[in-house]
Amino acid sequence: MFEPLGPGDLDSQLAGVFLSYKEQVVLFCVQNLESAQPHDDYCEHLELVVTVFGGCPPRGFRFIQPCTMHRA
Repeated sequence: MFEPLGPGDLDSQLAGVFLSYKEQVVLFCVQNLESAQPHDDYCEHLELVVTVFGGCPPRGFRFIQPCTMHRA
């Protein structure tokens, strides 16, 4: 089972910095998810960041099969 990052997962110096910016990062990602994104992978990245930081993305949790890589 997945558990989001917490202060016990980081060393003491990094934990203070992480916790001070955590809410700002989640808020930034959620605000950008509410606006139109040019590519789905941008949304997927923002949703992953929100999830790792312990939040819930606005569209909920989804697992998507990776797409084909093109070398055009």
